[in-house]
Amino acid sequence: MDNPLAILITLVIAGAWAAYLLPSIFVSRRNAPLQSTQEFNRITARLASVHGHAVENTALARMRVLSRRRKFLAGLALAAVTTLALAIWQGSSILLIAHIIIDALGAWYVAMLLQIKQRRLAPAVVDLRPVEETTEERHLRIVSSSSS
Repeated sequence: MDNPLAILITLVIAGAWAAYLLPSIFVSRRNAPLQSTQEFNRITARLASVHGHAVENTALARMRVLSRRRKFLAGLALAAVTTLALAIWQGSSILLIAHIIIDALGAWYVAMLLQIKQRRLAPAVVDLRPVEETTEERHLRIVSSSSS
């Protein structure tokens, strides 16, 4: 495919297909049940904030926290790749040290996220110590009948 005209025609056809197919994909995703539920939660929270009521929506708050964590982790990964590429390209030891620091920060952040997840998934602690009776000691009477 050394012909520039063939490459241009291929790109035009691909662009036409994308212009035709991509809007229908985005519209179908926007009308998905999960998206409409999330939109309802956002509208409810917005209306409650206008009226001065606080809406306790733990699912929405959790989604925001997870989104923030994902963005921060993606930023760390991008920074690590960028500093490594620049360190190799420039031959700079300072950028290599920056890359190592960013890698260490990323490892610490992943370890922290795993610890949070482990704590959240841990079963509830059940106290197995015997209950002390404070009012009176209970007695057990065994009643038996002898049949002789």
